[in-house]
Amino acid sequence: MNNLAKLIKSKVISFTDSILENYHALGLDETEAIILINLYRQQEEGNEFLRISDLIAKMSIDERYASEKVLRLVQFGYISLEITEDGCEKFSLDQTFEKLGDLLEKGKTNSPYDHQKLLQQVVMYTESLYAKALNAAELEIINHWIEDGYTYDEMKAAILESLKAKKMHLRYADAILVNQRKQKKRFENAQPDPALKAILDQVYVKKKY
Repeated sequence: MNNLAKLIKSKVISFTDSILENYHALGLDETEAIILINLYRQQEEGNEFLRISDLIAKMSIDERYASEKVLRLVQFGYISLEITEDGCEKFSLDQTFEKLGDLLEKGKTNSPYDHQKLLQQVVMYTESLYAKALNAAELEIINHWIEDGYTYDEMKAAILESLKAKKMHLRYADAILVNQRKQKKRFENAQPDPALKAILDQVYVKKKY
């Protein structure tokens, strides 16, 4: 699974928004997009069993049409099915995550690609530096950094600093970034000492004349 697919699966990138913005580019119609979104929400609720009756209860389509659409999604590799021991169909959307990730990675979408591209760069750098795959909580931390306006160089430096300090987690890097921003604001808001300002003004006036 590519990096952007992992970000979608871990909810760092919204699955629903990505589908709604890009279902045409994926070769899907509106009904198929809504079916995938409903299955995703069902999966989020802990229900991974595919039942047509559950789907049509949330949509204005009949059972036959819903079955045809689900079959097409399976045939074209958007839904994978597994038959359990008791004969129930258990579904997975990993293939849809993968297809969305590939699409976003190519930049052929209307989504905020710059954000996602930066997210992917930071994730790849961190995983290579820490020599491990990041978990969902760590992916969310990086996403917040980007939303807060940190540059790639700032994030990279903080991550590297955490490694030097032998703190192999992003909470340490996050503390570094927060502290740096506080110091920067403190410096920008600092008012010069009145007495020192008066002396400097006098020196400036003397030099001027």
